[in-house]
Amino acid sequence: MTINQETYNRYYSYAISVVLFLILLVPRTAGVSLTLFGLFVIYGAIKKWIHFKLNVGLLLIFTLFIAYAIGSSFTLDPELRVEGFVQKLSLFVIPLIFSFPIKHDAFRYDWLVTALVSGVFVLGIYGVIHAVYLYASGGGMASFLAGNSSPVHHGTYFMCYWICAMFGAWIGWKRKWKYYSLKWIIPFILFGILFHVVSLSLAGILFFMMASGIVFIYTVYKKFGGIASALVVVPIVILGYLSVNYVPIVKGQWNGAKMYADEYAASPKEFIQNRNPWSGSEQRLILWIVSVETLSDHPMGLGVNNVDPEMFKRLVGYGQVRLAQKHLNSHNQYLTTGLEIGILGMLLLVAVLVYSTIVSLKRKDWLLFIASTSLAFNCLFESMLERESGIVFFSLIIGIGLVYRRLKHVESIDENERMKSS
Repeated sequence: MTINQETYNRYYSYAISVVLFLILLVPRTAGVSLTLFGLFVIYGAIKKWIHFKLNVGLLLIFTLFIAYAIGSSFTLDPELRVEGFVQKLSLFVIPLIFSFPIKHDAFRYDWLVTALVSGVFVLGIYGVIHAVYLYASGGGMASFLAGNSSPVHHGTYFMCYWICAMFGAWIGWKRKWKYYSLKWIIPFILFGILFHVVSLSLAGILFFMMASGIVFIYTVYKKFGGIASALVVVPIVILGYLSVNYVPIVKGQWNGAKMYADEYAASPKEFIQNRNPWSGSEQRLILWIVSVETLSDHPMGLGVNNVDPEMFKRLVGYGQVRLAQKHLNSHNQYLTTGLEIGILGMLLLVAVLVYSTIVSLKRKDWLLFIASTSLAFNCLFESMLERESGIVFFSLIIGIGLVYRRLKHVESIDENERMKSS
C-alpha cells in the first residue's frame, strides 16, 4: 500500500491513540510504545510530511527536563543518577515528538478520547474483578476500598484518569461524535463516580466536585445567563455541605484532615514530636512540615534522588523513626521538585501547569483543562511526577492539548455522515 500525506495523518492519530491505551493498561510498555511512535515521527519528518514547529508550552516542559537533568548530575549514587535521569525522560521525549505535529485539523481527537475512555473502562472492570476476588478470598468489604479496586495504578492516578475519561465522554456527546450516546455515557460516568467514592481519596472527591461544579455553572451561564448560573451555585454549595457532613466516607476523610490541621496550628513542633502517625493525612502533614524546613535550608535543591537521606535525618531528629524508615517522598510534587532541583525548578513546574490551563481556557478545551487542573490540584497531595503512571500520562495528554487546537473536522465529518443518512 502506498503511504501518502493523508494516510500518514490517519496512522498518526491511530498510533498515538494506541500508545495512550497501552500505557493505561500496561504502564511498563510506555518506553517501547513511545520509541516506536518516535520512529514513526522520524519517518514522517524524513518524508517531509511533518515539520518542526516551536510551541511555548512544549518548550516549558522541555526546560523542566533540562532542570531535572542538571539536578541528576548532582546525585551522589551513580545508579540513582541514571535512574533519576531516565525517570524524567518523558519530559524530553514527548515534547520532542509533538514538536513535529501533523496539521491540527487532521488529528482525530475522537480516536484519542475513545482510547482514553475504553482504557479507563477496562481498568475499572479489572479493578472490580480484582476486588471481588479479594472479597471471595475472605477480605471482607475492605476488598472494594482504596487501592484494592485499582491494582494497576495508584488510586490517585487512577482517579485522575477517571475524571479525564468522564469529561472526555461528555465532550464526545457535546460534539455529537459518532457512537457517543447518553445510553452508555451516563452509566460510564456513574461508574466513575462510584470509583471516586470507594477510592477513599479526599483529594479525588474534592476535585471531582469542583470540576463538575465549574463546568456545570459555565454551561448554565452559556445557555441561560449570569443570574441563572449564580442561582445554580446555591444547590452546588448545599450538595458539597451535605457530602462533607453526611456521606460517611467523605465526612471521615474531611474531619480527620481538619482535626490534624487544627492540632498542627495549635503547636507545630509538638504535633510532629508527639504523634504516632498511622493515617495518610497525619503522615502527609509531618512530611510537608519537614520538607518545607529542608527546602528553606536548601533553596537551590539537593539534587535528584538526594532528598531521602536528608529527610530521614530530620524525621529521626523529631523522633519519627518509624515514619523515617518508610522512606516516603514529600507527598507533594511542588515540594518534591523544589527539594530536588530548587525553588526555580518548582516555579518552572508551576509555569507549565499555569500555561497549559490558560491555553485550555482560551481554546475551551475541556480535556486539557481537566488534565492540567487535576494534575495541579493533586500535586498538592501526591508526588505525581515520580511514577510512570503520572509523568507519562500527563506529559502525553497535556502535550497533545498544547499542540492540537479545537478540532472541528471531526464534528464536520460526523455532520456530513448524519446528513447522508438522513
